[in-house]
Amino acid sequence: MVRRVLFVDDDQTVLQELQRALRSVRGEWTVEFALTLPDALAQLSHGVFDVVVADVNWRGANGGSFLDDVASRQPNAIRFLLSESAGRGMLMRAGGSAHQHLSMPLHAEAVFARLGQTLALGDLLSDAYLRGLVARLKSVPSLPSIYLAIMAEIRQEEASARKVGELVARDAGMAAKILQLVNSPFFGFRMHVSDPAQAVQLMGLETVRALVLSLHIFEQLHEREVRRFRLGRVWRHSLATTNFARLIARMQDGNAQVMSEAFTAALLHDIGKLVLAASLPDEYEAAVTLAEREAMPLWLAEKDVLKTTHAEVGAYLLGLWGLPDPIVETVAWHHRPSDCPSIHFCPLGAVHAANAIEHEMHPGDVVGRGTTVDEAYLTRLEVRWQYPAWKAVCLDSEGEGLGRGLGARM
Repeated sequence: MVRRVLFVDDDQTVLQELQRALRSVRGEWTVEFALTLPDALAQLSHGVFDVVVADVNWRGANGGSFLDDVASRQPNAIRFLLSESAGRGMLMRAGGSAHQHLSMPLHAEAVFARLGQTLALGDLLSDAYLRGLVARLKSVPSLPSIYLAIMAEIRQEEASARKVGELVARDAGMAAKILQLVNSPFFGFRMHVSDPAQAVQLMGLETVRALVLSLHIFEQLHEREVRRFRLGRVWRHSLATTNFARLIARMQDGNAQVMSEAFTAALLHDIGKLVLAASLPDEYEAAVTLAEREAMPLWLAEKDVLKTTHAEVGAYLLGLWGLPDPIVETVAWHHRPSDCPSIHFCPLGAVHAANAIEHEMHPGDVVGRGTTVDEAYLTRLEVRWQYPAWKAVCLDSEGEGLGRGLGARM
């Protein structure tokens, strides 16, 4: 399938570099360029685009405002904001106009790889059967009001940990769980924390956001589903995988944003199991029974019974809730990363490896057969030789009581 992309920038150098890069991806993309607002609007009027990329400061105009116009004219187009600023903060200040951020200076080959990766995720999550299954769900978890309030604060130019802590403190149950986590070996802080604002300051806004969302989804489960499907082990597994993914991301990359994305994606990677167990319990039980009878991975049994998997259901919901694409794609492909066209290891590689290591360490908690590491994927990214080192570090952290012991008490 040939994809159409519109680049909007008044810098001829940027456009010339992109044109040169097109030679290596000929046949995959139809690319058009616009130097002025009238040119861009004319092209939007005469053709449908899969992707629109706009400079944040385009001839003195606001690229985010232009992408607002794109959203109304072509709502199915994926919108990228191009700037020299930090990606996450820039996206949040752009509101809902931009889906993703591209950093300057541009490396054209990487740009087209990124665009292809994003569109592949869109294809996966727009599957008609998956949309139909989600529409059948009896109860889809809603975003909690505290989460929406935290997101509104994070989008501010100068987000305040104190204000986010005050928001957490208003929900007594959530505040208690956040404080329990921050005082556990899981985070390893050498002090006792009793103030939610201090907890937010220590853990970081992105970590608190992920914890609030994950804890809220678990809270919406009925006790009967928790007992029927032993869903407490999902929480324990998620916490341990989160710790392992964070360690692997630190060893492999060390970038704070990558570590944050790996943390969030690992914490949420199995939420699809909770949604299926709560909303389609009979079908989900059939998948569990098949996995255990045939000693096969649960996600493959889900594919047989439901024609989709908990990974895809979870990713679909995270996408609806507006979480960043690196997190959504990690959840979607954490069992089969080779199917993701990403050329980067983190956070997908970190969560995939962490999930496989945790399954291997605790086979008694695995339904059917655990996920094994995708060696072809690690080889493709030239990191396979590091897997034994990651596993050793994860074993050491397990010995220190991180993750699972706490999970049993939550």
